[in-house]
Amino acid sequence: MKRWLIRIVVILAVVEVVYLAAINVVLNLPATQAYLNQMRPERITYHWERAWSWIPFRVHATGLVLNGQSWAQQFELSAPSASLSFGILPLFAKTIHLYDVVSADVSLRFRPRPNPDLDDTALRPFYPTIEGRDPNSPAEPVPSQTPGWKLVYDLARIDGDNNDVWLGPVRMTLAGEATASVAKQNLNGPLEVNDGSADVAIKTLTIAGRTVTETGSIKGTFNVASYLPQDNRGFKLLAFLSLDADIDLPVDDLAFLDILLKRVSGLNLGGKGGVKGHVAFSKGDLRPGTDVEIAAGQVKVDLAPYSVDGDGTVTAKVDEATADTLNANFRFSKLSAYRQPENETLFTGTDLAIEVDRTTRLLPGAIKEKVPRRVAMTIPKVSVPDISVYQRYVPDKWHAQVLGGSGSLDGHAEFAAASLDFDLTLHSEDAEVKLREDSFETGLDFVIKAKGETDDQIARVDITGSHLDLDDSRIKVKESKDSAPWQTHLAIIEGVARFDLPDQSDAGEGFVGFWSLFHDRDLKAMLASVDGELKATLSVSDLNWVNQFFKNPYSLAIYNSAEVSADVKVQSGFLVEGSSVKMPTTDFRVEILDYVATGDGGFDIVVEKGGEDPDMRLDANLSKASFRLQDEKAAVVDDMTLAVVATAKGVSLKDGGSVKSVEMNVPSARITDMAAYNAYLPKSSPVRILGGTADLSAKLDMSEESATGFVKMKTSRVEADVGGDRISGVIALDVPIGGGSAKDKTFIISGSSLALSAVRVVGGLATNDWSGRVDIGKGKVVWRKPMNLDMTGTFQMADARPLASFFDSHRKEQKWLDRILSLKNIRGDATIKVEPKEIVIPYAMAKAEPVEVGVKGIFGPGVRQAMFYARYGNLSGILEVDGSEKRFGLFGAKRKFDDYRPGGPLPGLSSRSGNNRAETPAKKPFSIFKRR
Repeated sequence: MKRWLIRIVVILAVVEVVYLAAINVVLNLPATQAYLNQMRPERITYHWERAWSWIPFRVHATGLVLNGQSWAQQFELSAPSASLSFGILPLFAKTIHLYDVVSADVSLRFRPRPNPDLDDTALRPFYPTIEGRDPNSPAEPVPSQTPGWKLVYDLARIDGDNNDVWLGPVRMTLAGEATASVAKQNLNGPLEVNDGSADVAIKTLTIAGRTVTETGSIKGTFNVASYLPQDNRGFKLLAFLSLDADIDLPVDDLAFLDILLKRVSGLNLGGKGGVKGHVAFSKGDLRPGTDVEIAAGQVKVDLAPYSVDGDGTVTAKVDEATADTLNANFRFSKLSAYRQPENETLFTGTDLAIEVDRTTRLLPGAIKEKVPRRVAMTIPKVSVPDISVYQRYVPDKWHAQVLGGSGSLDGHAEFAAASLDFDLTLHSEDAEVKLREDSFETGLDFVIKAKGETDDQIARVDITGSHLDLDDSRIKVKESKDSAPWQTHLAIIEGVARFDLPDQSDAGEGFVGFWSLFHDRDLKAMLASVDGELKATLSVSDLNWVNQFFKNPYSLAIYNSAEVSADVKVQSGFLVEGSSVKMPTTDFRVEILDYVATGDGGFDIVVEKGGEDPDMRLDANLSKASFRLQDEKAAVVDDMTLAVVATAKGVSLKDGGSVKSVEMNVPSARITDMAAYNAYLPKSSPVRILGGTADLSAKLDMSEESATGFVKMKTSRVEADVGGDRISGVIALDVPIGGGSAKDKTFIISGSSLALSAVRVVGGLATNDWSGRVDIGKGKVVWRKPMNLDMTGTFQMADARPLASFFDSHRKEQKWLDRILSLKNIRGDATIKVEPKEIVIPYAMAKAEPVEVGVKGIFGPGVRQAMFYARYGNLSGILEVDGSEKRFGLFGAKRKFDDYRPGGPLPGLSSRSGNNRAETPAKKPFSIFKRR
């Protein structure tokens, strides 16, 4: 036995000696490297300076260099020294097993070959140079997997202080230790890495020539599940990688994270800071235990079209309770937010917090969720240098512009696929806003409160509680002083907005609910096509805004402060029929046709036809109202009941609407001083009203083409001065309006009547009362101060007493005049013209055989002229009056009366008479209700 043992030892020793002699000779023969390198030099070459083996199947080498080229990239591995062992038994399983591999200070370089499917022109200058390989050699077609031998490397230890790893544009210098087991099936077969561990310090890290850091550390374990490299290049490798490691990476530029972030979330990250924490990653997903913080002295986050930069921290965490959700927190101690590419500053401030929940999946190309699951933002209070940046969110059809002004923004906003929660306040002390053609400066508080939810087809947003305050608003008018300040407060009591969700064919990418809505349209387009209902209250210090919707030729307007309620429905961004604005009874003012009515009342605005340019109706009502002209200080009409209905067609926020018709109804009113009507008579009128009261009712229907309606008035006893005589009586006026133009204040009054009753000389006996009546057959009046009147008609008098004062001095000589003056129930025809400066009676004649009584005359500035005619049977005479002169004549009376034209010569006073009309300047308009 002993001999056999000795023989075995001797044989082994001989074999060892032979092996050592042979293997060491072979390893150091140049022919060995030449033989290996001529096998497939286009794929791989080997070089070592010296190699040896003291133990069977374990080899040591120095100056080792492996240089090769695969179908997609070129590579080079070099090491000052390396040791490995070779397994014999695995050869029987077609496996080359290299184990217990030890090396230090290795240099590993990979250079991608040009690929027509990948544009890396900007990065290629930063790729490593591979000795002996053409950098412009294009990539080959993707090879297919083929069976063959398996190669296994068990890396027992790779250490050293200067390990240089250069992967495409990324280069790093590492110090420390790493181990792993790497297995590769044939040249194009599966690759896997098991039992990987690393404890390394990062001495330098550059990306695309830009230094990221010069210090840092990574400590942990890693594995790569079996995969085909040719089918899983680049970030696809993450689907097979598992990593559990602590990292500490101070960096000079956070932009290096964009390589991954841009592809998984559309996010760009830049700035200076450090990445520190624990990463748990398994085959494309972050796992519970991940807790990473990026602390940045200066951080920049871009998520198109917005960007934020400032000082802050970013944390990313995955909790066990929510293992499928990555929670990222962005906290800025100071920041500025911009909209790109215009680089408009949205706001600047401090202590902003943004929280983002998204999928833990970090595998570009395999991530279905392209958007976060939730985004929440807390804004303590930030400054807005120019609030006009928010104009881009206002639909054009609203015709509202935010022109400028500084302000502040605060609140919170939370956004998810199935929910939305906003509570934001925009405040400005000097906002400049433009509505239609008018711009105004105002204090602005705009509060948005919104809570939303979605189903498969519709997103609903409850905006109850939102409000808008405009304080100390002043309209800026060109070439004049700014308007008086006014205030507005709009509060939404109940409000719901609905949006049709787009086709969710991209639901697999996470574009569902609100995300699909914002992905398909921007906020401006959404608001322009919204459906919804709201109930709101609007408190305004001036109702003038209502007038913007009712542009009209009737001077219709409403004013005063009030609180109105709105019940509005919107479809596709347009008002729907039935929408309304109502003002409860309060003290307010209505203006129409240069008149002002002030009293207790309210108004309704109702949408009669919806659409882009809706039709609207205004119903305004007043009671116990006073009524006056706009230029008057005091009103003489009171206790008025007024109803106004105006219909506007094609109302737009830009141009308002054209009023097609206005109905004004006055069921009752009280005129407190009839002397106000003197303003409508020429100054030269022989009739002046001295006093009295009246009851009035009226209705006027106005349109672009005509005006119809009526005016009725019944006075108390009215006193008047008629040619120097004071008389009194009762007036009853009934004026039907059969046409005309309210714009021009011209009305057709054919069919009107004026009745006088109980007329007597002031101080006379009531038994002597006289009455008369005028019926207008054809007439037109221009109702201005003084008025224009052109009429023909008939008249009726109880008797001829009004003529007595003219013929009284001639009755003794001409007894036949007594018979005329005693005539009863006199009827006749008359034509009367009233102009601003004069009253003309071209013709007035009463006939009752054998009696005729007529008059012609003119009363104007510098002329008071008349001719009276009387006939009884064959006897006739005329009385000529020119100012204070009078003449009675008998010869040719009828001819002279027929020939006379008011303003022309009087036959009996020809030396003194004639056209004495003098032009006098028109007097400033008076009110029909103004006291005289």
